[in-house]
Amino acid sequence: MRNPSRHLVALAALLLSCASVPDSVTSWVEAPSSVRVGDAFVIRAHVNNASNEAVVVRGLDIGESYLEGVIVDRTTPMFTELFRSMGLATYGFDRPVAPGEHLVVEITAQALEPGVFQGDFNFCINSSVACSFQTITTQIVSEP
Repeated sequence: MRNPSRHLVALAALLLSCASVPDSVTSWVEAPSSVRVGDAFVIRAHVNNASNEAVVVRGLDIGESYLEGVIVDRTTPMFTELFRSMGLATYGFDRPVAPGEHLVVEITAQALEPGVFQGDFNFCINSSVACSFQTITTQIVSEP
């Protein structure tokens, strides 16, 4: 008897290997290196589309390890959905970015507890599996 799950794993690996962010689309995240417990702060996620075709920012993934120290209060533009899976909180946007345009998503967060918090920060472009993978780190210090 054949093992159908082995074929599904191979198909999933093939699909993931074909999904990639276009080379002419760049993304980066800016976050403060240090904030105080209780402070509100802004994380800026940038997507620059230098291609000749529109792209869609499907979502931003933030690692749960980063979110152990902060809570997201809101995003501008507002996210359309939120779900958690495999150690990530995915904020869905489905925001088009026209050729030559630059999108900035501002994430307003609040520092919860002292420590150094680091996690994945992924930009998913045109699909939920074509992502650029980055890391975000913020140190949260106690009040003096």
